[in-house]
Amino acid sequence: MRLPSVLFVSCALLAVSACGGDQPASDKKGAEQADEDKDEDKDKDGSEVAAKGEASLVNAPKPGGECLHEGKHDEGECDTEVPPVDGPDGHFGSPFALKESRPLNDALTNLASIGSDPVQISGEVTNVCQKKGCWMVIKDGDAQARVLMKDHAFAVPFDGKGKKAVVEGTIEAKELSEGQVKHIEEDAGRDPSKVSGTRNEYIVTASGVRLES
Repeated sequence: MRLPSVLFVSCALLAVSACGGDQPASDKKGAEQADEDKDEDKDKDGSEVAAKGEASLVNAPKPGGECLHEGKHDEGECDTEVPPVDGPDGHFGSPFALKESRPLNDALTNLASIGSDPVQISGEVTNVCQKKGCWMVIKDGDAQARVLMKDHAFAVPFDGKGKKAVVEGTIEAKELSEGQVKHIEEDAGRDPSKVSGTRNEYIVTASGVRLES
């Protein structure tokens, strides 16, 4: 009676092996190769999709024109979320390192001798970015310059127009692209579609600003 039971178990094991048990080495190797081929095709497709996505991002139009700030703020709308909080005596940004200021008109007249050295200038605020407070325009007589907050590290109040300003930073003459000009108009609350072409401006990259009533 024991011999038939052994034969029955042996047959059952053979049936299980045939349906889904261990595969022969050659079959396993073929299956593994097929899986690897699928993974390669998947990776290839993924790389192609990613490459197409990157290309579309590069060629996509920049919303709101080009940001005025360099580096990480080159594309899209200025994205600073720093709220304009009053510092001591209306000071924003880093403390001043220089002891004396000079009128903006005087600084621009002598810009060749100033070069890239930091300078402290004074003037009256005529305009402020109405989205983030990340730039303002100051004027002294006929001289005018746009002040950008260095590295977007701070912002100024939206209601700074008409206040006296002392600004410390570096000055350069720069040609703004049409996208940047449109960005300025939009930030100032005006219609960017009404402007076109490039614009030459004096740009002050400010490390610190003090506003006086």
